[in-house]
Amino acid sequence: MYDNVILLCQEAFALARSAKILTYYAKAYLESNSATQAVLLCKQNINLIWESQELFVIYVQSLLECGKFTDAEAIIQKSYQNFPEMEEDIKVALKYYTGLICTRTHRHEDASKYYEEAVQMNSSIVSIIPKTSDKFQPAKQKNENKNKSHLLTPSQIRERKSIGSKLPIPKKSIPISTQLLKKPMSIIEMSKKLPSEMQDSILVLLLSAEYYFRCSKYTEAAAIFSRLYEIHPHTVLGVDIYSTTLWQLKDEKKLNEVSRRALEIAPNKPESWVAAGNLLSIQHNSDAAVQMFQRAAGIDHSCSYPLALAGHELLLLDSLSEASKLFRESIDRNPQEWSAWYGLGSVHFKQDNFGAAQYYMRKALDANPDSSVLHYVYAMILRKCGNEEEASEHFDLAISLDPSNLVPVFQKGVMAADSGDPIEALELLNKAESLAPHEPGIAYTKAVIAESLGDTAGAAEMYTNALVFGHPEKKEIHSALEKMMDSVINNFLS
Repeated sequence: MYDNVILLCQEAFALARSAKILTYYAKAYLESNSATQAVLLCKQNINLIWESQELFVIYVQSLLECGKFTDAEAIIQKSYQNFPEMEEDIKVALKYYTGLICTRTHRHEDASKYYEEAVQMNSSIVSIIPKTSDKFQPAKQKNENKNKSHLLTPSQIRERKSIGSKLPIPKKSIPISTQLLKKPMSIIEMSKKLPSEMQDSILVLLLSAEYYFRCSKYTEAAAIFSRLYEIHPHTVLGVDIYSTTLWQLKDEKKLNEVSRRALEIAPNKPESWVAAGNLLSIQHNSDAAVQMFQRAAGIDHSCSYPLALAGHELLLLDSLSEASKLFRESIDRNPQEWSAWYGLGSVHFKQDNFGAAQYYMRKALDANPDSSVLHYVYAMILRKCGNEEEASEHFDLAISLDPSNLVPVFQKGVMAADSGDPIEALELLNKAESLAPHEPGIAYTKAVIAESLGDTAGAAEMYTNALVFGHPEKKEIHSALEKMMDSVINNFLS
């Protein structure tokens, strides 16, 4: 329930930054056992704290839940100046909180004084006082309360409003999620048309970053994620995807920072444990990484992504059977989890079961049609199945989705060479070479084509470049160069 309320509050707060909405927002975090996130949210909007006594109480509660007793005591003292006409039940709460702070900082005489003042103002709260002076605690309750140390919640101070039912949202506004999710392929374009104050909202930034991630544009995704958590340091939404983005970019330093931060502010969220798993994975500690992913999946049984990541980790270890099991569990939770379908396709590809690989990779592609990488991988599988025409179409789609992706350009060039069209092959390979001038595979393939066309000089140059760029087939290249040299000498002598 609270996740939905938090999402609703995020959207409403992006549209209208008011103390009333912030009250519901912070309360949702606090009551979902995410007090640290509530503290960060309130600190970020500290000017609004002094506009609402109820919001102020929630902030104090959150500080106490986090063990920030000094900060809580300081802001309580400040409140007496900022709220000269403080409500009576708020006064009671603050006396109680100050007593609790004194108890937990071993100032027991001061604690008794504050508890006594609170009870004098409202005798009905005596039952929830932790250890206090005998002079105002009924004898029959002394033993009952010996082990009680929980916080007095706002419901014990006054009747609370429902955090979801009366959440104010501007009537004329269309929810951001509705605007953006109607046409997922144009998220970036649509976000630019939103009012400037909404472009930096959590939901808009999150959807934009995830869109780039799904397209395998990791640098762009990382930049938006970084902005998201810079502007909204209290949230961990999307940290699972961000940590995978950093894993793809091999940015261990930033991944370490993100993982630690997430676990510090939201240890009860699956996203935080996914980040921890990705950190362990990049450190080549696969067993521990799988444990973290499975822990994340155990926190939220509707969460499919951690299981897919655990499957991919096992796939790297060639534990194909265990990986398949996790991929299927992920799909059971969410049939649109494209990374799990991709994982099953990869398992069958490794087993040379290309028909099954095609089926599962097609499922991944249906769930994520904007990925240049998926179109390229699907094209490679189609080639293995002998479907050259459809493979060519998907190579073209991969190139159109991401013109900077040299792999489909190169592979289409290889396919053209294999099909007996060296002219088109060289065209494509030259295009690939412009994207990666020092790629040994491109130089080697161009050399083979040049040799087949009788261009000895061109072939020799390309073979030499392949050696210089670090092609692994050194013996084969030396053999080809020697063969060409012998041919040139024989032609010269004859």
